[in-house]
Amino acid sequence: MAPSKAVLGTILSVLNIKLLPPTPPPLLCKETDGQLGPRLRVVALIDPNPVQSRKVLDLKRQSFVELAYRDTQEFVTLEDYLDYSRVRTLSRAGLIGKANPFNPPHAAIIGAPPAFHGSIHPGRNVEVLLSRTFPNIAMFVEKPISTSPVPDVMACSDFLKERKHIVSVGYMLRYLKCVQMMYSVPPPEEMN
Repeated sequence: MAPSKAVLGTILSVLNIKLLPPTPPPLLCKETDGQLGPRLRVVALIDPNPVQSRKVLDLKRQSFVELAYRDTQEFVTLEDYLDYSRVRTLSRAGLIGKANPFNPPHAAIIGAPPAFHGSIHPGRNVEVLLSRTFPNIAMFVEKPISTSPVPDVMACSDFLKERKHIVSVGYMLRYLKCVQMMYSVPPPEEMN
């Protein structure tokens, strides 16, 4: 059986999706890293705190998912990343000077604060910007999906539906007290 095609991903704002929680449970993305295994390639990490993103990348590159993060590019703003992506895409198409080949991401994990996404208005429109730059990208949005008024959120939803994007919304249960208590219960094999 031939290996599956690589899955290229972009992660926005590592601080908010907690790739490095201060205490157990293990890394949030460990499940994603493990599920996609050697197919995962994180092409970009976008975070306004370059010191924190460097720590995350250094730890990831020393773990079992080193290959997934080996060539990850770091960006401070989404705009920097989108500008870089447009230049690489034009270069690949032969429209400007030669540059390294760029493959657009298949998916984006949006962990930025909700004030920056879930709307069609500038400054609050992460999904719209990603859609316009990467027409085939799937998106995973960490909740809450937005702090915008409902009509703005619905307009964003309509925009994404019209462009036929796959969009999923997720949330962390691990911070609930009942879930944290479950982590303190020994596994069945350790119980007498």
